[in-house]
Amino acid sequence: MLRNKLGRLPVLCALIVLLVPPLLAGRLSRHDVARPVHNTPRVEARASTIEKAVEKTPTPIVKPDPKPETAIQTVDGTVQVPLAGKTATYAKPLRKLLAEKGITHPRQVELEIDKSERTLKLEVNGEPVKTYVAALGKRPDVPKIRRGDYATPVGNYYVCQKNPNSRFFLALKLAYPGNQDAERGVRDGLIDPGTANRIKRAIARKAAPPMDTKLGGNICIHGGGSGTVESRGGKKVIAVDDWTAGCIALDNPQMKELFDFVPLGTQVRITP
Repeated sequence: MLRNKLGRLPVLCALIVLLVPPLLAGRLSRHDVARPVHNTPRVEARASTIEKAVEKTPTPIVKPDPKPETAIQTVDGTVQVPLAGKTATYAKPLRKLLAEKGITHPRQVELEIDKSERTLKLEVNGEPVKTYVAALGKRPDVPKIRRGDYATPVGNYYVCQKNPNSRFFLALKLAYPGNQDAERGVRDGLIDPGTANRIKRAIARKAAPPMDTKLGGNICIHGGGSGTVESRGGKKVIAVDDWTAGCIALDNPQMKELFDFVPLGTQVRITP
């Protein structure tokens, strides 16, 4: 009996050698290979949840910078300039503004007059320093064409004379008419080519051009007042009074500091 059992051992060992490796391989494949397949839906579900969360995240709203306050046209036709924003420097002395910006040697001085906003901006060494409120001619919304039209010109000019004895306190006379005005005058039949050439020669010398033609002349930045200070809605504004024959008018204290600071030859740009 024992001999029969011992005789079967080689056969059993052979069967074990043949069957165990495949079984172990099957266990490994079931535990190590099949597991990721069972986990795939969980990964996909997690990814889908993340994507939905990203989609639901609100896009931040970027608000544009508020527009600077400009001239306000009221119902009765009066232009009101708020003393805020760029005109907040209106009442501040020029010398203090220059000191705050560290400007001790003004190498370049320029003026820019914005007709629609009723402002005169002073730039020193390429940097805006102060903005004044300005009144214009009685017809402020049109460019100057000819003598007696009560309009303020549009274009590039320069200070050709300084008058400390102006009947409007103080005056900086502008080199109007300029080259572009002379050419327009010839086209419109207001002046002849000879007069236009006299104007152009004066501009080339940085002198005062002829001001006795049909184009008009004697356009100045002078004193006499730009309007009245009022309070509207808790804010101070200047109700501008466009009263001149085509010149640009400032309040006398502002005209005094500008007259003392601005040299002859200063470039003046007037925009619509």
